[in-house]
Amino acid sequence: MKTYKLSKSTFKLIMVFALITTIASCSASDQIQQNTEEEVQMELNFKFSASGAPYESSNIYVAWIENEEMGFIQNITVCERLVDNSLTGVVLPFWKVNTYPESKNDVDAVTSPTIKNEDFTIPFALSDTTIKQFAVYFEIDRANDYNEWFTDKRDQGAPNYVQDQPAILYRADVNLNNPDKKTYKLELYAWTPNDETEHIIDGLETGTPVLETRYITCKNDDGLFGDLDNEHSISRMVESVTLTVE
Repeated sequence: MKTYKLSKSTFKLIMVFALITTIASCSASDQIQQNTEEEVQMELNFKFSASGAPYESSNIYVAWIENEEMGFIQNITVCERLVDNSLTGVVLPFWKVNTYPESKNDVDAVTSPTIKNEDFTIPFALSDTTIKQFAVYFEIDRANDYNEWFTDKRDQGAPNYVQDQPAILYRADVNLNNPDKKTYKLELYAWTPNDETEHIIDGLETGTPVLETRYITCKNDDGLFGDLDNEHSISRMVESVTLTVE
């Protein structure tokens, strides 16, 4: 039997080819595994509180999910008026300033007319099946609903201008690694100043969430937080916001 001695250059080529084949095989295996991840179906459920709506103006809202560590953003629902330039000023400023610029590509797919002052449910699927932990956000606003912190400017000699409360932001942290938990309740997380309300409290900027929600939920007692404002708080129009994992 003849034996053949490989040259060093030939041996190196064989080893490089073997390494490339192994890497390609692993990549294909990983891709197959990723593609076989089950699609996660969810529902966002909003319940409107009619008893908390003493004003004629209708609500406007937006919902989305984020995983900041992975740079992942997925819009769930976007009101058409947010992106058709029919509104003045910065409306729903947390989403518009921080999230919209990073997620324009998929906005059209989830944009729809506003469901005004009533309950709604939005089914959707998680677009990246590898994401297991994320925050779900819901930002909502309604015009002409001033409180004692965000006052009616007609009392200050401006008869045609009413300064209303800013948008409010709800949030829940979701962990799909816990299969037993199917429902997440979004809690009032912050209020979000826009270009008209950012200077009510010194140092604020449009789109920066303010975690002190008593400006929304409490009366103004000479510059201090007073009793709960059961008549004017903008949060009264939200009975609940929940995320359900199917």
